[in-house]
Amino acid sequence: MSHSERYLSFRCPRWRELPELELYMDQVLCILEKNLGLFGEETDSKKEDDGQKTSVVITPTMINNYVKNKLIPPPEKKRYSRLHLAYLHIICVGKRILSMSEIKAVLDILLDEYTPEEAYDLFCDEIEGALRHTFGGEFLSAGDGSLSSAHIVLSALANAFSFKMYAQNTISEVRPAVTEENPKQKEKNKEKEKNKKNSEK
Repeated sequence: MSHSERYLSFRCPRWRELPELELYMDQVLCILEKNLGLFGEETDSKKEDDGQKTSVVITPTMINNYVKNKLIPPPEKKRYSRLHLAYLHIICVGKRILSMSEIKAVLDILLDEYTPEEAYDLFCDEIEGALRHTFGGEFLSAGDGSLSSAHIVLSALANAFSFKMYAQNTISEVRPAVTEENPKQKEKNKEKEKNKKNSEK
């Protein structure tokens, strides 16, 4: 399956599909990686010598920062609820295009008009629709002019996100070699080139 096809077939689990049981941090990370792995950001591998890139959706440090900055409520006895998971799905997408304060504003706007369940399910609908429109040319409804302010904000976020994903996907397909070289690998390559020139003398 091509990357574009993966974006087109992406489906975000709805509120009722999120685990009801409270989860520990490592379980939360696994669920978010499974559900949003397609949107992970590349980072250098922890292995110093392999020069590989790995894709990361979220880290424990990020989640702790979201709690500290009051984007999500603190966990109870180190356990995270369905509400936390819903917030974190929205935050993981939002952080690709918005600042932390802007994400907090989006969450506040949504919760002014919707219940957490309604807001999260609407987020899922909007992200899936935006990706189908951007990657598949599916008709994007302009609505009937009666969308709430929160719905308009969410639609704007979803479309901005999908266009960013489309731009990055297109760049990597057209010029895959443009990806940034790991600094340590770059240094090794320079050293190899230098040794090669010396051996040719």
